[in-house]
Amino acid sequence: MNPFTRHLLERSGRPELEPFVEAWDAMESMVIRIYRAGVAGPEDETEYFALQRVLRRHLGVWGAALEGLWRAATVAGQPAERNPFEEILGRPTASAFVGDWGAMQTLPAARQSLNSFLQQGLDPG
Repeated sequence: MNPFTRHLLERSGRPELEPFVEAWDAMESMVIRIYRAGVAGPEDETEYFALQRVLRRHLGVWGAALEGLWRAATVAGQPAERNPFEEILGRPTASAFVGDWGAMQTLPAARQSLNSFLQQGLDPG
């Protein structure tokens, strides 16, 4: 798990968010791995569809709370116009991430939104 996100999760006192955070971390890692490798294998396709199902379920619960946060995030230096989580989950297959610079530019907005979500309600100390 992303170390900063793990720290925020631990401090949040919201263990119910851990499966969502872990699934997003796995998706983010997979997108980066596929982009760097320039290829997606059958195992990547299986993983993508499994993560897509899990994350859609979590976003059904947490999506409304994340909306104001992703709207404050940026994609390629511009305000996010679309939900970065849905942008990633909306790809038809894992192989769609091959050469997809747009997906790579979208990942930080999702991470920023997730971290901001975890920070809500934390004491400044």
